[in-house]
Amino acid sequence: MDQLPIELFRSIFYYIDQLPDLIRASLVCHYWRSHIMDDEDFLNKWFHRSLKFSRQSPRNHRQGLIQNLDQSLFPQNLQSSECHLLPVIDPFYITGSEYFFEQHYQSSLFDRYYSFSFWFFLPHQRELVIQINKNYVIDLHNCQHADKQWYFSGQKKKFFDDQWIHIVIANSESQTGHCIWLNGHDLNTFTLHRTFNKHIKTRSTTNALMLTCKRNDYSIQSPVKAGIADLVAFKRCLSLPEIRAIYQQQKCIDQVQIGTYMKKNERKKCTII
Repeated sequence: MDQLPIELFRSIFYYIDQLPDLIRASLVCHYWRSHIMDDEDFLNKWFHRSLKFSRQSPRNHRQGLIQNLDQSLFPQNLQSSECHLLPVIDPFYITGSEYFFEQHYQSSLFDRYYSFSFWFFLPHQRELVIQINKNYVIDLHNCQHADKQWYFSGQKKKFFDDQWIHIVIANSESQTGHCIWLNGHDLNTFTLHRTFNKHIKTRSTTNALMLTCKRNDYSIQSPVKAGIADLVAFKRCLSLPEIRAIYQQQKCIDQVQIGTYMKKNERKKCTII
């Protein structure tokens, strides 16, 4: 095997479609590892190929969004993706479906493993409601501590308030419900206030992802709208390196270099040791 040309060797391992299987293959011998997990260029191409072939195109979408308005309203690294603005609603006075972002997919996407990745701009004192099919995934809004800081893993950091958030939602047969990552971290590690909204009725929607942004402080009137960028669906669960690379590099899915992220982390750990 070690006599094979490197190009042929790589082409064989490109057919491995799951990261755990790729890691196991790299443990066979030092030579295999040197051309798999130690090769940044190979990893970048492998992840790019894996994401490309697991990506699912939407059937259609129905929403009252302003598409591709002013790209300068969106982060520079995301301006090449499909961007939208979503009006903020008053849950007590909903006039129709034009305030709901509703993206439909083939029913096969939801048969087993799937995940969604997207960037969302959450304006001050607004809530994001996420629904997949007929079930609420989460109703998320800011949780403000007494010292006016957001809490994450015991450290005081400011999150979400008029900022772009990277959100990943994943589901698999081995999980109960959905796993959610915000800015590269498991939602369960956040101290956040989460409620299920009683004023927005569950829509009879199947094979779709629906996003709604509503006010939770009716004394604040703001012209700022919520933003959505680079919404992508995958026919598998994204791995943790993929999730954190997308957030840290803050680029569109097609431009993320996951192998570069992994090797940089390895070098950082070696420096600490």
